[in-house]
Amino acid sequence: MIINNKKIELNKKDIDERNFRILLVTIISLFFIYVFSIPISLMVEEYKVMFVPYLIIISFLLLILLFFKFFKKNILLFSYIILSIFYSFLVYSSIVLQPNMVCITILFFIFLTPMIILDYEWRIDLFTIIYSLIYIILLLIYKQNNTLIHEIFNVLSTLSLCIVIAHFSNKIMIDNIDMKRMALESAKIDYLTKLNNRIELFKVLQTDKNINAILMLDVDYFKKYNDTYSHQKGDECLVLVAKVLSNISNTYQDVGFYRYGGEEFVGIIKNRDNLKSIYGILEEIRGNIEALNIEHKESIHNIVTVSIGFTYIIEEENFDYKEALNQADIALYKAKANGRNRVERFICE
Repeated sequence: MIINNKKIELNKKDIDERNFRILLVTIISLFFIYVFSIPISLMVEEYKVMFVPYLIIISFLLLILLFFKFFKKNILLFSYIILSIFYSFLVYSSIVLQPNMVCITILFFIFLTPMIILDYEWRIDLFTIIYSLIYIILLLIYKQNNTLIHEIFNVLSTLSLCIVIAHFSNKIMIDNIDMKRMALESAKIDYLTKLNNRIELFKVLQTDKNINAILMLDVDYFKKYNDTYSHQKGDECLVLVAKVLSNISNTYQDVGFYRYGGEEFVGIIKNRDNLKSIYGILEEIRGNIEALNIEHKESIHNIVTVSIGFTYIIEEENFDYKEALNQADIALYKAKANGRNRVERFICE
């Protein structure tokens, strides 16, 4: 069972967020576990040797918690480093400080590794195998007593279980994250055209402060097109128009399009205070759709064309997106009244 690498790349941000939260919870839990272990190390004779190491690990965990947010950008690497340091401490404790005792804690954390870190299976497997082998080698060198065979058996069985868990649990967790991502995307993307929908449009209009123009685009005589060629052909026409708009967005990174409803689309142009360049982009859109040369016998142009109306936003501080949409709509009707297949700007009269 192999995790789809593409899924990991597509969901990297969500996976990093998940790793960040789980590692934070793990470190906080460890911190309190070792704080409560301090009195035990003072009261129980066998654990007195652990008092100073416990204080060191508590200080280390507290230091990590204080600066934890700074590691968020490289949380996966940080997770492996923290677990490496912690495993090293556990190995040292078992081999040097408590040579006559079976170390259950290191087995517990080998078992938990695939639950703490969400990553490629091979990296988790490699990490746990390396530390398990190091531990077994050190056991063979330094721990020649009646617990040796038991400890080696425990490590190998726990490692095997860890590998199985990594191959199953990681796939399930990544699939869940991927399904959540797709559900969120489907909620904001129009099913037919694959453009963002009007819900996403309103989110952008309410939050983005760099909008210079809003346009409304309408396919000319679209009802007649549906009546003449069928609704299925109408859907195919809208998909072709949407592809032109998507290509424009790919060419101009500061231009975005949204399906507003039916044959209407809304566009947002940002970071362009040059009216001439805005006109140039809109004429390019109109010309590219005209160049598709889609037959439309009921149009005065005999092919599918679009009318575009836009409003140019001068005062960004007093921006009212509802009023701007209304102005773009007025300009759109002006384009239709003037013969369609044209671009018109809203001018306050």
